[in-house]
Amino acid sequence: MNSVLQFRNRVLGHLSPELRRIHAIGWGLFFSWATILITCAAIVPDPYAQGWRVVLELAFAGRLVSIADGVALGFSKLYIFVQCAPQDMVLVLVAFPWIVAALEGPLADTFFGRRILQLRHSAERPRRLVEPFGAIGLTVYALLPFWGTGPLVSTIIGYLIGLRFTVALTAIFIGNVISVLVFMQFLDWAHELTDTIDSSIARFFPIIVLVTLFSIALLWRFITALFRKLRGATTETSVDSDTI
Repeated sequence: MNSVLQFRNRVLGHLSPELRRIHAIGWGLFFSWATILITCAAIVPDPYAQGWRVVLELAFAGRLVSIADGVALGFSKLYIFVQCAPQDMVLVLVAFPWIVAALEGPLADTFFGRRILQLRHSAERPRRLVEPFGAIGLTVYALLPFWGTGPLVSTIIGYLIGLRFTVALTAIFIGNVISVLVFMQFLDWAHELTDTIDSSIARFFPIIVLVTLFSIALLWRFITALFRKLRGATTETSVDSDTI
């Protein structure tokens, strides 16, 4: 227990004022979000007493599963948006400052911590060139509906590629909000499509989904390749200047 408390105190000692503000905003958002969900469940128990289901589904299965189940349960679009959009951001704002403080504090002298910090510091040097592309890439990555592509993973990626906290969080927030809105509309469109078009055309619907996801994957590969090219060009420039 003493070692756990010592680790906690060392982490707290490395929470910068910026990280403390982010942490406080996260808890404020959490209490506001939880109050809204509990109030909806108390006032309109049918169907909102089942809200815990979509909360768990978002945490363990991803946005698409959570939104689809929310629609199936009869939740309004406003409820789904209020439940889904802030939930991942709460986790990011509460947990991410502790992750950074642990990496830059107690874990800084470990093998894992040194490698992470070296990657972060090397990525900070070409920040002015890379940051706009990194922000766009994080926004696109946060748009993906799969488990493991959520805001917390996106924020850690943003940290590793040297983005400022405010830039990374803003990009991920935008991507997260757009993702929720897009997939709510997508499910509505899919429902209308299957109800109104001929069954022979409906067979091509899975192909459309796969092509869309493949296009997103290609876009992501293009952005990461461009990022690596820019980093390589920046490294060569710095090596040439050192040689001169």
